[in-house]
Amino acid sequence: MADLADETGWSKHTVITMLNRLEAKGAVRHEEGGRAKEYYPAVEKAGVALRETESLLDRIYGGSLGLLVNAFVEQKGISETERAQLLKILEEAPDEKGE
Repeated sequence: MADLADETGWSKHTVITMLNRLEAKGAVRHEEGGRAKEYYPAVEKAGVALRETESLLDRIYGGSLGLLVNAFVEQKGISETERAQLLKILEEAPDEKGE
């Protein structure tokens, strides 16, 4: 609690409210431990990252992966290493039929 307060400025009640909301959404779980509840992730980071990426892709780019990549490349540019990595990913990626 103290570490979070130092980093975020949140009060104890704010942290408890946040944890209760996350638990209600199934993102964390708790176990009774000593004087306080101990909280643990209830979902894997990779799964959450994929869902959030898909949500961003749908909301902002209408589901178009090409538009997302294009936006980043136009803004940031792309190194030869990144270009090679993307080409390799695309060459090895299954099509919509899973082939």
